[in-house]
Amino acid sequence: MIRVRITSKGLDYMSRHAMTDRQKILKYYYDNRTERSIFTGGLDQTLGIDHSILLSEASYLVGKGYLEKVGKGALSGDNFLRITAPGIDVIESPDTVSKSTDDLSTISATSTTSI
Repeated sequence: MIRVRITSKGLDYMSRHAMTDRQKILKYYYDNRTERSIFTGGLDQTLGIDHSILLSEASYLVGKGYLEKVGKGALSGDNFLRITAPGIDVIESPDTVSKSTDDLSTISATSTTSI
């Protein structure tokens, strides 16, 4: 029998790693929101997301109005993006977001864990 003690740090770690790719992207832009936009190039390594998935999920978030495209990279699909007011609302108070928008956690993903 293995005994596991979960502290608040452990719960924070688990909730951070249980986030979908869309939630990770939106949370990153929320945590780093400034007047300047953030380039998606290199963000895949920061967030631990495959680059093609990062681009498709960021494109989805732009299409939903949670992120705003500000500029484009020279020869890639990478863009300069920043979070919008609706994106901030989703992070700060997800229960108040209109029911007509798709839930950010509706990515079909299979994951298994061994302890």
